[in-house]
Amino acid sequence: SGKSALLQAISPILPVNKHRDETRFLEGYLPPQVISLDIRSSMSEFRRRLAQSNITVQVTGNGPTVAAQNDIIEVLSGDGEMILKSESRDGSELTSREPTFPALLGERGPQIHNVSLRSGDLAVGNTGAGQADSLVSVFTNADSSAFFNFTAQRLNIAKSPFSRQVRLSSDAANLPAVLAYLYGNLPNQMDEIASRVREVVPSVAQITVDPTPDGYEILIWPHMSVQRRELAFSLNNCGTGIAQIIAIFCAVVTSQQNVIVVDEINSFLHPDATKRLLGILATEYSSNQYVLSSHSSDAISHPSVSQMVIVERDGFDSKVRVVPERDLSQISSALRTLGISMTDVLGADGILWVEGPTEEIALTNLYQRDIGNLPAGVRLSAVASTGDFSKRGASQKSVIDLYSKVTASVAPMALGHRFLLDREKLSDDAVSGMEASTDKKLRFLPRRCLECYTIDLEAISSVISEELGDVIPTGELAQQIASLASERDMGGASFFDGNLENIDWLKRVDGAKLLKGLFERVTDNRLEFRKTHHTPLLMAKIAPERLTELSSLLKTCVAEIVEADL
Repeated sequence: SGKSALLQAISPILPVNKHRDETRFLEGYLPPQVISLDIRSSMSEFRRRLAQSNITVQVTGNGPTVAAQNDIIEVLSGDGEMILKSESRDGSELTSREPTFPALLGERGPQIHNVSLRSGDLAVGNTGAGQADSLVSVFTNADSSAFFNFTAQRLNIAKSPFSRQVRLSSDAANLPAVLAYLYGNLPNQMDEIASRVREVVPSVAQITVDPTPDGYEILIWPHMSVQRRELAFSLNNCGTGIAQIIAIFCAVVTSQQNVIVVDEINSFLHPDATKRLLGILATEYSSNQYVLSSHSSDAISHPSVSQMVIVERDGFDSKVRVVPERDLSQISSALRTLGISMTDVLGADGILWVEGPTEEIALTNLYQRDIGNLPAGVRLSAVASTGDFSKRGASQKSVIDLYSKVTASVAPMALGHRFLLDREKLSDDAVSGMEASTDKKLRFLPRRCLECYTIDLEAISSVISEELGDVIPTGELAQQIASLASERDMGGASFFDGNLENIDWLKRVDGAKLLKGLFERVTDNRLEFRKTHHTPLLMAKIAPERLTELSSLLKTCVAEIVEADL
């Protein structure tokens, strides 16, 4: 239906596959293959890529004057964004199809300027009249891999010639040489890759690189205790998924802010491994953008998926349709097109209903990190409307009965169901009463909302540093939190005593609102707090012992779901 072709179009490797239809199919009649691609990038990411590749690029400005050069430096040194309007013809490298900064063109006429980094500063020089923009090359340059394309075919990447390879190529062909470089220079990164692979495929005990007479070869060891080389397997003799997983983790561990394309993820991973892989990528390596193609309900329904794009064939054309987020009617229609029913997506042996998409991601990942894999058939899912549980005159028990009937009709063999929601502004007595009236099928967080567990100075500083490159001292964060906590509309102002662990304050403060204000203040509005993105990221950086209360409650709810079938 065109999924693979669409993914190829956003990759630096652009094979020539000209379009044919019922009127034009002979080679001599076929028009050129043209791929138009718009790439959005922050200025800071562009500068980082420019420094990484250490190349000179060209941009079009207004005449040869020093003022025109300074205008270019000012734009590229700022905090804004650029949209690189590029194209490829018949498989050629991506080039600009129009000036990136039209506002820089003026009365003096277009002038080509070279742009490079010298001693940490942007340098701009004239090269002659005309138009030329090659800024996109910092994203496609081999020394600054920004796009990785993992195809659905078996990757023949167990061996590679001897050479010093620092960065993984976009097709992972140099994976053995890159792993060999990590062994000798960055062993911590190599250990991280092996550890992540084990999380997804526990049967992979260790990964090593053997310098054979012909080059490097990747070996897979089934047990840590194996002492003989003959008992290790060449990567070529292992399942297709293992090579793909190693390559994916090599890409995300060794670099950030990439586009990771994975074609037909369900073709090389079974459902449980797919869920584990997506969960790790969404929380631990969220600075990347992931584009997946799949017919699998396990991938499509994963809580970390933020946008669904349907590729539909219409004769000799394929059309792309973006499904609006949370539009259940369109999602249902799209799934029927793929032959997937809502039973495939929502069906589970047991469901823990939680507050929203943020909680789906964050609590699922917390369980996997601090407790273990969720029991088979148990999943977390967001309730349609948390307000249903607190409406005046409504019985919480009747709402729970409604959810139970709906989920039972979706999954006839279902186990138990439980609810774990934010306590919001409920008093301790109200929480106790509502939990008792529902036989504790409905439980509330001990704190006002999930974000109240993420008010951790070290974690917040780390997240901001990773996303902006700025190091915000924890002392400054503490001062800003104290200032925000004193505002009445944050909630709990009278209970704040400077102690971020004060449970009376954490029961009342609007944690999400506080974090939103904190991010705005300490980054001068350059980084917006986004719940679905930042809450799971913050929780992943907080030590397990600081989240014991939450993980214990989560463990209890899941255990009750499983026990309901006994």
